Amino acid sequence: MMTSLQKNFPAKLLLFGEYALLHGSEGLVLPLNYMSGSWDFPASIEAHKEVDTGLLQFYQFGFNNIHLKDLFDWNQFLTDISKGLFFSSTIPQGEGLGSSGSLCAAFCATYLKQEFETLFQTQRRMDLRNILSILEGHFHARSSGIDPYVSFLGKGLHLKGMHLFEEIEHPRDFVISLSLKIKLNIYLVPSFKKRSTKEWVDRFREKYQEAKMTYWVHEKFVPNVQKVVNDFLNQDSQFFIHLKEMAIDQFCFMPEFFAESITDLVNWSLKQESVAIKLCGAGGGGYYLLFYKGESTLEFEEIKKRYQLINVIEML
Repeated sequence: MMTSLQKNFPAKLLLFGEYALLHGSEGLVLPLNYMSGSWDFPASIEAHKEVDTGLLQFYQFGFNNIHLKDLFDWNQFLTDISKGLFFSSTIPQGEGLGSSGSLCAAFCATYLKQEFETLFQTQRRMDLRNILSILEGHFHARSSGIDPYVSFLGKGLHLKGMHLFEEIEHPRDFVISLSLKIKLNIYLVPSFKKRSTKEWVDRFREKYQEAKMTYWVHEKFVPNVQKVVNDFLNQDSQFFIHLKEMAIDQFCFMPEFFAESITDLVNWSLKQESVAIKLCGAGGGGYYLLFYKGESTLEFEEIKKRYQLINVIEML
């Protein structure tokens, strides 16, 4: 085994790039260390009553996959499952924060055979991501491998389309620096509704076939996302202006992707110069992102309580 069973693998936050990445845009993904997962065993023999059927299915998927079978110690994995191995995680499932990515990262770090350790070297990073992509395919049918890759590294990624990327070494320090520079706070907005990533990606692909949607994606959405990503990385003062424009457009063209439970909040944000709300991943439920610029007000403090907003910086 490559690493300790007790090592934690964090959740992930797709800050910018949802759907735009499918059409050549850049994006930003950050690890959320406040939520994570790790392997564990029952505290005693008495507590071990049955094996984890989900892990058994994962074993069967991987063992029978021609691309994965020879890379991992499947016998050890099956032995550990028989001893009660389970994945202990604080990452909510079906809410876009990378719960399956964390499990795949933990599996790769723990059960990759020693002769394939070179996958962990910098020059083999793309190969590693491809392997993680295949592993996560068990959960999502189709995976970019980004979620488990971020969880595995514990670093941020500046995505340059779907296949090129640069690592961000200290994402928390970077976000704090921008926050202080332009007085920006970022919050997760829970919708309290689980959703399927595949379902909403399929909906987007179908919607994209409409002529006006195709035009908007290429002529406005992708260029705006590019501006937002570059402004963020360069800590440019124009960041919030471009972000606000992108957020308004996203809601106008994709209203059904915003859960009903936060519709009033989104409509309120459209009237505020200092607030922008956007998707956080596939949409349709799970979490959303709220950006607040400037000093807080009594009204916003009430909003934070009512919608149970979570400060992102505290989770990095």
